[in-house]
Amino acid sequence: MTVPTSKCIPILLRPTIAILCFLLTHLSFDVLAQDICENPVEEVNGFVPPQEYSPEVVIRIDRLSKFPNRDSAAVLCININTPGLYRIKTTIEYSLGTEQNNESFFMHVTNSSNKVIDPCNPNLGPHRVIVPDPTQANNKTIIERDAGVFPFTQGINIISFVHYYRIHDRKPEYGKFVNGKFDTTKIESVKLLKLILEPLPTCPTRTLSNYDLRLTKSVSPALVSPGQEFNYSMQIANLGPDKALNINLTDLLPDSIFPKSFTMNPPVDLTARPLEWRFAALDSGEVVHIEFSAIFPDSFDVSADSLLRINTSFIDADFDTNTQNDTALAVVTIKKQTPAYDLVLTKKVNPSTIVAGEIFTYSLQIRNNGPDTANNIRLTDILPDSIYPVNFITDMPIDPTARILKWQLKPLAFGEVVHIEFSAIFPDSFDISADSLQKSNTSYIDADFDTNTQNDTALAVVTINTKKQTPVYDLGLTKNASPSTIVAGEIFTYSLQIRNNGPDTANNIRLTDLLPDSIYPVNFITDMPIDPTARILNWDLTSLDSGAIKNIEFTATFMDSLGSTTRTSEFINTSFVGARFDQNTKNDTARAQISVLPRPPNYDLILTKAVSRDTVVQGQTFSYTLEITNNGPEAVPGFSVWDAFPDGLSLSDFSLQPIDAFAADTLRWQIEQPLLPGEKIAIVYTGLCPVVSNFTNPQTQINTARVIGENDSDPTNNSATASVVCLPPTDACDEFVNLDRSLFKPDDQIPLAITVELDVITDISLDIFDIAGYPIKRISTTNATVGLNTFFWDGQTNEGLKAGSGVYIVVVRDKVISGQILECIKKVLVVR
Repeated sequence: MTVPTSKCIPILLRPTIAILCFLLTHLSFDVLAQDICENPVEEVNGFVPPQEYSPEVVIRIDRLSKFPNRDSAAVLCININTPGLYRIKTTIEYSLGTEQNNESFFMHVTNSSNKVIDPCNPNLGPHRVIVPDPTQANNKTIIERDAGVFPFTQGINIISFVHYYRIHDRKPEYGKFVNGKFDTTKIESVKLLKLILEPLPTCPTRTLSNYDLRLTKSVSPALVSPGQEFNYSMQIANLGPDKALNINLTDLLPDSIFPKSFTMNPPVDLTARPLEWRFAALDSGEVVHIEFSAIFPDSFDVSADSLLRINTSFIDADFDTNTQNDTALAVVTIKKQTPAYDLVLTKKVNPSTIVAGEIFTYSLQIRNNGPDTANNIRLTDILPDSIYPVNFITDMPIDPTARILKWQLKPLAFGEVVHIEFSAIFPDSFDISADSLQKSNTSYIDADFDTNTQNDTALAVVTINTKKQTPVYDLGLTKNASPSTIVAGEIFTYSLQIRNNGPDTANNIRLTDLLPDSIYPVNFITDMPIDPTARILNWDLTSLDSGAIKNIEFTATFMDSLGSTTRTSEFINTSFVGARFDQNTKNDTARAQISVLPRPPNYDLILTKAVSRDTVVQGQTFSYTLEITNNGPEAVPGFSVWDAFPDGLSLSDFSLQPIDAFAADTLRWQIEQPLLPGEKIAIVYTGLCPVVSNFTNPQTQINTARVIGENDSDPTNNSATASVVCLPPTDACDEFVNLDRSLFKPDDQIPLAITVELDVITDISLDIFDIAGYPIKRISTTNATVGLNTFFWDGQTNEGLKAGSGVYIVVVRDKVISGQILECIKKVLVVR
């Protein structure tokens, strides 16, 4: 079709860069595709159903030679029944990155007369043409865009998308494609996901605002290393003259650049890519600042010497009159960092002069003098002829059987040191004609970025005396035990010291310790013996220089085989040191004695006490039972029992006679026979309640006993108390005092009836006591009549509280005739 002079609304698939409305003259668009109008969408009362696509490529520029019309596409045919203004909204999927560029497009609407419909506001909303594409990794972004407001006419209306390629020759100032030209070799497509039409009552006008927004951006520093933080700074300035509204700022983070912290004005979503900011308004002349730090992680591999990362930002607002300054970019260069360090190798041999068959030690040290960490360090040691490794004291080489030993070392930080040690030997079976010979051992280190190779090689020379000269030295051994006296089961320490009194170095030293019976090691504080579980402990020492001292310490304990006897035992521990050329064997043996005291017995005595009757009439007897139990775990060698009894209480009939009977109101038993774990012993004796003439109240007799063992582990269960209530005697009590029941349940709301039958008129008192003799309730102090007198108890105390469950005593006394002598008592069981 041919389009006359008209206006169009560009809609972007990428963030906005310019506000444009293009005048299109005589453009041909293949928009009247009959297939989409065979079944048009019906508009009813201003409502058009939302159209969803799954998703469909509507523009594809990479196939212009084969599909010349794919730079525009008709996407929707609508039958408008209610003509008027409608806003078009779209949801678009597009691609970011170097593989797809220049994906800008604009909206095109035609009516049933094949006439282009002009939008009522060419500058409303984010309908922008994208000029430069950001350079970053290929990824997809879904955005929603307001595509403009159009006056739809009655009948068929067709909505089409048109790629900017159709008009780039007419507006070259906006046709700044990537690489300076439009590249049809790369896939440049637009996918439509959703399209919505909304009716509007009026057309927005552009007279609402008139302003020019300017975006600037910088990065500091512009040259960084992987892992080094840098800062992006952006400024949005409103050059006026009006206030800017609804401002959107978008920052397209390049691939492998990650934000760290936002110091000024954080974005809407801190984790999103791209980053977006929204500002409601910006007055004329006002400036807003955005700053954040970012990083290129040091874990990323930078193959080239340097790498550029371009970060593009752009602003978008409804009525910005100048889009040429709405885009800004900042370039950061990531320089591949080469570490720099200086490794230093030193080496020595000890002893440096040996006889054939004598073991010696090579010691190597690698130090990193920095300033960076050294990685991938390789150490090589070239063994001389006839020199053979014996033991690798520190790190094991890659192949311990090889003649050229190699180690792969861990990374070494600045200032860090690593030590490599191994012992070696020149066998005495070799036949050497000369008096002596020297063997040089060369080692070297190798690392990728070592800045100084002059100190990467070291050698050590060992001299072998072929005359087999005999060294001269005197080893001396001393030993002590601390503490020297312990209780069975305690831990003590053996300390052994070997001194070489010279004059030569002693080699191949053996230290032996003969553990006594029942003495067992606990912890080896210094060197571990060859077999720490053996009863004869052995240590092998490579060498000991003249004047040098070697200390060996370990803790031990006496296993508790003595039990809890009273015997003290002595244990002697003998040690001796041996070496082939020791000139004085008289000081090669040392002893330490330990005295082991028997451990006190461990037991727990428990005392319980019981009484045969809890209430007794005066003059009657009852029995006490004391029971002593050994709760173990060991036997009790002996103990004593004490029992303090109250005044006036008579005691007799002892099952085990006390040693201090009736002395100072306290009984004492001394038990000499051992009491085994779990065993019990009982002491039973008889008590007699005292007879008192003016006995007016029940009397509680409290008796406390205790057991005493010298090493009892738990004294809290060593005492026990028993009590008995002594009651006055009753005389024909049952004949004149009766209770209507012996089990009283106050909660049944039926009081306890107490009946007293008298032959004469007299004053009586009626009281309730608890089983311990404590007064609970005064029932009556009244003049009783001849015959039956009935009293009631509701189960409450004198204070109006409920008496709890238990045994209570009903006491009837004659106040006048008998001089307040108790005449009768009765027991009743209260149950709540």
